[in-house]
Amino acid sequence: MARRNRKFGWHSGTLLCKDGKFQGDVYVQDDIVFSDVSAGTLGVTGGIDMTATTSAVGIDMNGGTFATANIRLSNGTLIAATSADQTTITEATLTLTCSTLVSLDGTTTVSGANTFTTGTGAVTIKGDMSIDAGKDFDMSAGAGTFATGTGAVSLDGDSTVAAGKVLYIRDASQSIASSADDNMEITSPTLTLAGATAINLNGPATLVNWSGRIDVTTGYETMFLLEGTLDSTGSSGGVKTRGFQIDLERTTAVVLNGDSRDQALKIDIKDSVGDHTAGYFIRAMDIKSEFDAAGKTLTALYGANFTAEVDNGTATDYMNVSFNSKCDGTVTNDLVNVRIFDESQGTITGDVIGLQFETKNVAPATGIREHVMEVSCQDSTGWQNLFHFTDATGGSTTCDTDAICTTSSVDSDGAIRIDVAGTAYYIPIFNAAHTTNSW
Repeated sequence: MARRNRKFGWHSGTLLCKDGKFQGDVYVQDDIVFSDVSAGTLGVTGGIDMTATTSAVGIDMNGGTFATANIRLSNGTLIAATSADQTTITEATLTLTCSTLVSLDGTTTVSGANTFTTGTGAVTIKGDMSIDAGKDFDMSAGAGTFATGTGAVSLDGDSTVAAGKVLYIRDASQSIASSADDNMEITSPTLTLAGATAINLNGPATLVNWSGRIDVTTGYETMFLLEGTLDSTGSSGGVKTRGFQIDLERTTAVVLNGDSRDQALKIDIKDSVGDHTAGYFIRAMDIKSEFDAAGKTLTALYGANFTAEVDNGTATDYMNVSFNSKCDGTVTNDLVNVRIFDESQGTITGDVIGLQFETKNVAPATGIREHVMEVSCQDSTGWQNLFHFTDATGGSTTCDTDAICTTSSVDSDGAIRIDVAGTAYYIPIFNAAHTTNSW
């Protein structure tokens, strides 16, 4: 039997009922109002389908007061009709409470000066993250840490390590480097490099570019200071501690210019001002070694030790130490190329020697060493005197003009004393009045 159409409708008025069950469609042209109800539930088993509905407001809950919940979706989805539509929530606060994930599959924008705050759980960002110009990434309020991955980190602006904090490089094989066209500058008054590994400068390095005064009270200004405590007790090979070591090796021949010099250390100091207070000195190098342990002993003490070695091959010229002096201006006192000055006041059981020449080990191939001292003149003036004894009158132990040597019945005007195997010998000297062809 065919089912009859059982529709019920009205155009105006109020429908009051306690319980109502509608098995068919319910069409409402105006409003459905629930009023004077302290509690109750509107249950829709099959859902509310608004697919074909044309409405200016959709579902309007503006002004409603709800004691328990607003819109509750249990295993449901709140979506826009199409990808081109938007779901807009204009309330000041949107709270999403659930025990599972909240997925934002599209672009999410927080407009204006509004903020976005998460809870204490971890936030995972799988895409790139950009911070607009003039905005900050600030972690200074807390004690959290910041860790990167294995990719490069670029710092295009200034970077500051706060007081009491340290920049660590955990892997000793890694380094802090700048590009070939850039410089790395450390402007802190003190840079401390500590650790048991080496500090390597593998390229040209300018350690100091300094002007002004550091210590205006004492006047002691050190531009590069290396301090340390020598506390090694040695091993089977002995102790060989070096404060500063330079190792250079040439592996390619020089062919472009014959005037070439390799220098492990070059020191230049220059005064271009002049007219200083009396007592001002220039010293390119000041070397001091000191033993200060009362009642103790030391095997040897050297101020400086120079070694030049031809290990293999042939060298045209050989000089262990070369002292070059040059004056194109004026020197009012003596020009001394090498000075040996002794001011010893302690106990010396052996001899005090100003200059010592000694041979050791195998003799040279020629079988002899020709000259203890050689005097060479490379210009027309040359050296006038082989020796210059000052204050050599009576009482001098080296040269005495009061001493007389009898040679072929002619008395000398003085004598030079030499010691040969503990026996004193004297070389007679004559002044110009007793010397023919004198100069």
